[in-house]
Amino acid sequence: MTHLHPALSRALRAVLLTALLALAASTVESAPHPDVCIEGYVWREAFPDDRVCVTPDVREQTARDNQLAGARRETHGGAYGADTCKPGFVWREARPSDHVCVTPDVREQTARDNRLAHTRRLMAPAAANGAPPADAPATAAAEPAFVPETGRLPAPAAQAPVQIKKKMATKKMAAKKASFKLPEFPWPPPPYSTRLRLDRALLVAGQPMPSNGSVAARMERALAANGYNEVSYYAVPDGFAMVTQIERIDPNAAPAAEQRWSTQIDPVSLIPFSIDAYLRALLGKNGDTFRVIVFTFTPTPFTTSGTPVRPGEAMTWVEKGATALPAELAGRPYGGDTVCTALVYEFSISSLGAALQRPGLFDGQQHLRGAGILSVLERQP
Repeated sequence: MTHLHPALSRALRAVLLTALLALAASTVESAPHPDVCIEGYVWREAFPDDRVCVTPDVREQTARDNQLAGARRETHGGAYGADTCKPGFVWREARPSDHVCVTPDVREQTARDNRLAHTRRLMAPAAANGAPPADAPATAAAEPAFVPETGRLPAPAAQAPVQIKKKMATKKMAAKKASFKLPEFPWPPPPYSTRLRLDRALLVAGQPMPSNGSVAARMERALAANGYNEVSYYAVPDGFAMVTQIERIDPNAAPAAEQRWSTQIDPVSLIPFSIDAYLRALLGKNGDTFRVIVFTFTPTPFTTSGTPVRPGEAMTWVEKGATALPAELAGRPYGGDTVCTALVYEFSISSLGAALQRPGLFDGQQHLRGAGILSVLERQP
């Protein structure tokens, strides 16, 4: 066996060791970060180590919400201590302990991003934050040029068959959403008890380029702040309508302090059965007053139809409407000539049954002030 000179042997070992270290380093550097996002997404960073992949716009919104967190909490605390949000705001809940106060639509976006987190990464996530189910398919390997500061790659990565299938499924879902049409609200609208045209500034304040979706979201926040958690959408000519559920109101036009949404029925009152007896039992006792508010957003002037709406029909409006605006309609600009008109349908119970009150006991201003809707719209930034 040939023996190398000791100095040469040491030199050879050093060269081999250097080569092995370089190879190991190259292998480590080329391995993708476990939380790398696919092209078009970046880390959200709602809190340190938050690596849920979102769009750049959502990341910027998250940073703004973090900056404004203190201003959105009640100064002197409240039901949830120092984390109590001001009216119109709710906890973001990017994780269970995330109590940054945001608008309801931002919280919904956050929950949606958490659910979709595993579909926006190139590898199966190692962290629990936004982790997919155990059987979620892994995505393709990343390219080596990874930018840690942004959580994304500078160039599109090769797409695995699984990702292609996901894209096809996403396109099909997008096509399905695009084809969705809002149910049509009775038009011209049935005769109402009273109406109120809302000042445009209340709906577009702080929005340089308002859209139907942003205006609807602003109105939803004002309604939610006053307990109207069931709102439905309908199509009207060149626009849309938002409908609230039927509610019992007090003599001052405010929501009833008790049994606001109550629909208790006394079976004895239904013998013999009649629709008026049913509605009277369903709604309440003689003298009780109820209302449904329909907000129409359209540039088209309108009158009313000649057929009054029955209480039973108005009660089903919120159930038959859509839960949200279709994306295409929501993305349209909110036209400068679009007018929001609140139509108030006021019903009274008497010994003769339930009937539309015309004219109403209150005017439109009294109804929306009593409901608290106007005051929230005026306070919103």
